[in-house]
Amino acid sequence: MSAIGVLAPIAAVSLLPSGIFQPPGRSATIAAILVVAAAWAFYGAAIGVPVYFVAGALATVSLELGLKANMLLSIPMIIGIIGLTLFFWLRITLSVLELNGAKVLGISIAAIIGVAVVAGRICRLGLALSLIRVH
Repeated sequence: MSAIGVLAPIAAVSLLPSGIFQPPGRSATIAAILVVAAAWAFYGAAIGVPVYFVAGALATVSLELGLKANMLLSIPMIIGIIGLTLFFWLRITLSVLELNGAKVLGISIAAIIGVAVVAGRICRLGLALSLIRVH
């Protein structure tokens, strides 16, 4: 996960009213986002290594076979990583921070919107730069 992928949800969540974060507080919720991002990175590496090893080993025999294996194995890998990440996010916010479901949903939606806005801006910037280079 890139730095933007971590900073965008934190920035979006920091714009929410402070009443949403009671009792744990805004900084504890932002810390939870950082812990979940660390879990994403750790499990992404731990689960990804065997997938990429198998796909790479198959690619030494046949490039097409290696690419197909990578595509097929990447789908369950991503599903597993997303499942673990959601588990940690819900575990931390509901059990440790003791936020209710509505607050967790609101914080999650704000974080997703923040990432979507930043991703949209980056895509527009890339498109604008590519148009400038053409002309």
